[in-house]
Amino acid sequence: MSGKKNKSPQKTVQELESPVVDLTVDPNMFDKDPHHERPKGRAWLNSRRDMPEDQLFEFAEYRAQDAERTGYSNYSYWRSVWANFLKKKSAVVMSVIFILLFAFTFIGSAIGKYQWNMAPVQSNSFIEAYKSVDPSPEGYAKVKLKALYDDPSTRNEAIEQAKAIPEIVRTYRLLDKRFDETPEGYAKTVLAEKYKESAAEISKTVRLLNRSARKFFWFDTEKKLNLPELKNEAVAEAEKIPENTRVEELISRSMWTRVVGNFYWNREYWFGTNGNGKDYWAQVWHATRQSILLAVLVSAAQILLGVIIGLIWGYVRKLDRFFTELYNLIDNIPTIIYMTLIALMVGKTLWTIGVALVLFGWLATARNVRNLVFMYRDREYNLASRCLGTSLGRVLFRNIFPYLISVIILRLALAIPATIAYETTLTYLGLMDITEPSLGNLLRDARDVFMNYPYMLIFPAIIVSIITITFYLVGNAFSDASDPRNHV
Repeated sequence: MSGKKNKSPQKTVQELESPVVDLTVDPNMFDKDPHHERPKGRAWLNSRRDMPEDQLFEFAEYRAQDAERTGYSNYSYWRSVWANFLKKKSAVVMSVIFILLFAFTFIGSAIGKYQWNMAPVQSNSFIEAYKSVDPSPEGYAKVKLKALYDDPSTRNEAIEQAKAIPEIVRTYRLLDKRFDETPEGYAKTVLAEKYKESAAEISKTVRLLNRSARKFFWFDTEKKLNLPELKNEAVAEAEKIPENTRVEELISRSMWTRVVGNFYWNREYWFGTNGNGKDYWAQVWHATRQSILLAVLVSAAQILLGVIIGLIWGYVRKLDRFFTELYNLIDNIPTIIYMTLIALMVGKTLWTIGVALVLFGWLATARNVRNLVFMYRDREYNLASRCLGTSLGRVLFRNIFPYLISVIILRLALAIPATIAYETTLTYLGLMDITEPSLGNLLRDARDVFMNYPYMLIFPAIIVSIITITFYLVGNAFSDASDPRNHV
């Protein structure tokens, strides 16, 4: 071989311009069926030019829901409200506690041994005996101070002595012959074990002293001995206790307490009894249910009336002055004066006072709503709605009302415990005559006996506190959760 390289043959211009791959396509090789399934790994040509027009284009129908779905994200206002509310752990916990509390108002009444309006003592002999007793000073003197009372010259002295004895003590002395508030009587009843042990020790000591003395005075066994006075330890302990405390303790242990007055909790009466001898367990749960239902109904009516008046007050300019003067007229006079006049002139029934609370309780809600409506009334979308001839009701409830939900929920949550507090105040002042027990009634009846029977105030006060705290936390949590500005 020679050392020269082989040169490639020279190409003409026509050869250089011709393509390397033959791009000429046979039309018969085209797949003209657009719905034909093609196997993988092969390239198929689709001649759209030779396809009919009804196969090249397909008519797309208009669907409002599909258009809305493509324009916005998957957002739900109330789902977002609920998700934000669940982030408030304290409000969620108190909500669960309140729901369980309200459910137990039905369960507690069902599992209790007595009904709320039934006295636990079923024996008519006890009741008849109690009714036949006259605990007045004169009645007490006739029985217990008979010798002085029968003598006309000392009758007034007997009555004065009876007046010096508290009425509750006179009552129990007449009912129970064993009732003795003296230190020895208290020791025999309350400190019975200690009294018996001390009495046995005294008896033993006396026997020993007698035996020693008889040995010394052997010549005179009938001689009276001058032994030292030995005091019972239980009686000495009872003397240190104030008389009022001894009386209260003896009354709580007396069988007549079930008829005459309070009885502390035990296996029979889980919350004790009230002053009328009725089961306090049944009273508390029935009162809780009644107060919650009353507060919810009255508060909902107040908020509903306040929202309607507030929307009209804030949006209709011609009525602004009228509602402003009406608000000033009602608000300048304390509500308690209206309640007193209605109770004295119309009546003190539950429905009368409930309607009165609604008629005078809408002011704060209406004013708050009116101020908010002022802010949203002249927004661009409301101006556009008015220009399009949208009705007043649609503008108020479709354009403005959604922005007020957070405020309305907060007002409703705060109105419920406020209604319970108002009901308690009116009942305490004697402006409501409620035949069935309520939390206001229980708190009113407990104010005079709290120092002696604290449980009568503790149980309803705990329930009122739970209701107040629950609605305060839940109201604030729902108010923040329902505010659209917090939805991100």
